[in-house]
Amino acid sequence: MADRTGAIVVTPDGSVTCANSQGLQFVGSDGSRAAASTSGAFYTDRDGERVTVGKSPTANTLAGRYTVCNVGSTASMDLFSDVLFEFDSDRLTPAGRAVVASAARTIRQDVEGKTVKVVGHTDSKGTMAYNQQLGQRRATAVANELRRQVPGATLEVSSAGETEPVAANVTPDGKDNPDGRAKNRRVTLTWEK
Repeated sequence: MADRTGAIVVTPDGSVTCANSQGLQFVGSDGSRAAASTSGAFYTDRDGERVTVGKSPTANTLAGRYTVCNVGSTASMDLFSDVLFEFDSDRLTPAGRAVVASAARTIRQDVEGKTVKVVGHTDSKGTMAYNQQLGQRRATAVANELRRQVPGATLEVSSAGETEPVAANVTPDGKDNPDGRAKNRRVTLTWEK
């Protein structure tokens, strides 16, 4: 997708590049590389306790990324759940709180006076009903942290559960696809520009 405010490219391997006024931000589908930028890539130490946003010291590993992508009149940001929460949990990890705080600093001025939709997404493991509830609990946890970071923000919290995957949960031959499922576990923020 491309327009005057930005471009989003999804490559054949499922990696995403977002080019906009914040600069080029990239994470490969295996999660092992990023063009470090102060606006999106974040890294964690081996214990998962300390998060560095931007260029990583060599000892740290890429934990995930968020990007702010502008298409038309809508901006969106994806926060990936694997760094935000432990498995099957809706409690933010210390690294997760740091990531939400960094994301809040990035969007604070842009969302003033606007409604931000906070939507939880899951992979397809578990029942559809359970995933709907887990997505809601995780979206609520992120929204609660955002309220602390952006006082007065108007947030609309919901869950899409497993219904809006951005990658395949299984491979073409029907086997489990952990990399694809990891991309689907996320909390998405959207707002009108």
